[in-house]
Amino acid sequence: MSRLWPLLALLCAASPARAQDLPPVYPPPAPPMAPIIGQGPPGTQLGRPSKPKRAGSLISMQGLGIYRYVFHESFAGLGIELDVGGETLDGFFSLSARFSFAAGTTEGGIPFEHGQIGLPLTFHLSPRTRLGIGPELGLLLLELRHGPKEPVFTPNIGLFADLSVDAWRDKNSLARLFVMVRVSYDWFMVSTSRDDGHSLGLQAGLGFRF
Repeated sequence: MSRLWPLLALLCAASPARAQDLPPVYPPPAPPMAPIIGQGPPGTQLGRPSKPKRAGSLISMQGLGIYRYVFHESFAGLGIELDVGGETLDGFFSLSARFSFAAGTTEGGIPFEHGQIGLPLTFHLSPRTRLGIGPELGLLLLELRHGPKEPVFTPNIGLFADLSVDAWRDKNSLARLFVMVRVSYDWFMVSTSRDDGHSLGLQAGLGFRF
């Protein structure tokens, strides 16, 4: 037994030296974290991401008061309109089909009805202001009290320009309430003289886009 003590002492003396000669052992690196959408590098602050602008459908309705001078007489009444169409990605330009109907009486008390189809091309002058121009076709019905008992139908063709300003807008959608003013120039194809069929019209009212 006494002969084993020198061998044990030699092994104990050599073990610290061998431990120092071994390469250091490091823990495995942590796996990379996936980036979080909507966050930037550490130390930066990003605002709330804005919603991308998309081309959307355009549906709006307008209620208007109407005045028109034609056949050397004033026409006054009320009208309703429906616009159906779409707009571009940036919302700067829109194209739609307009269906309108108006009814009222002339200065002489003759009832009339007027239906039209238009093609408004609308441009944004500012975030709340729009300018629309386009052609229109229509058919005017006059219920004459004297002469022929059957109604008189008069087709018309013309151009219009309107200006609309938003009075209220929904921030989370395209809905808006707007005020509209329109000027139109038409020619009615039934007239007793060369100048009777020319007409100047004024319209003003409220509209709502869905």
